[in-house]
Amino acid sequence: AVVGLAIAVFVLAFYVFQLQRSMSQHPAPAEVAKTAAPAQETILAGSTAIKLTANEIVLKMIEAQTAGDDAMVEQTRLQLDGLPKPVRGDRKAARSQNEAGLKALQDGDTALAIRTFSEAQKSDASDPEIANNLAHALVKDDRLVDASIAIMKSLQLNSVRSAAWGTLALIYAKTGFPERASASFQIAFR
Repeated sequence: AVVGLAIAVFVLAFYVFQLQRSMSQHPAPAEVAKTAAPAQETILAGSTAIKLTANEIVLKMIEAQTAGDDAMVEQTRLQLDGLPKPVRGDRKAARSQNEAGLKALQDGDTALAIRTFSEAQKSDASDPEIANNLAHALVKDDRLVDASIAIMKSLQLNSVRSAAWGTLALIYAKTGFPERASASFQIAFR
């Protein structure tokens, strides 16, 4: 079981690394870049500008929470808030699709819920609840890599969304990172 979990964590880390590398090597066209490429926060380190993704900022925030550094938690939260946000889409259609996805989850049809939340996110990529609901459905389907991507979108859209931090904690717990899971839950209830 430990070996299987270690392999799953390795695969998750490798997939995220490959995704980030692929996006940086093959930039999307300007009109698609806002939603396709990972948003980045630029910070200065000496004379070199460093771009941080939402995932990297969240990890810094978790490390700060683990260390009990409230000032750094707040600073990284502000960095997360500073990342670009997608333009609001068709909110009415997205909310209707979100309700249908929640109904599918309630009825136990996780596959339908995932498809419906994905459509809702296409309708309005600026809605953090939809991104969170998609992540939750993906966790229920044990698609933890996809869930990680979705939850980062939710946190980028709303860095103080307790439900998103709770979902992230669940992902970390399922992938064998109890310290990160604990810190995520602590951030959820700040």
